[in-house]
Amino acid sequence: MKKFKNIIFALVVILITQTTTFAQAPSDFGDTNPNANNLDAPIDTNIWVLLFVGLVYVCSKYKTKVKA
Repeated sequence: MKKFKNIIFALVVILITQTTTFAQAPSDFGDTNPNANNLDAPIDTNIWVLLFVGLVYVCSKYKTKVKA
């Protein structure tokens, strides 16, 4: 019963906080508004670095799990 309550609580929290996680739509690059979001930090060109770090992390976790 406690496990069921924890699952319901987690689902409620996820559903309530989901509306606050929407990202702001990017504006055009020619926009003169100083508050405009011009995609200051895109990761499109360096996505391979993120994938490599993730792969190394997964491999290290797998190695420690197999040893134990």
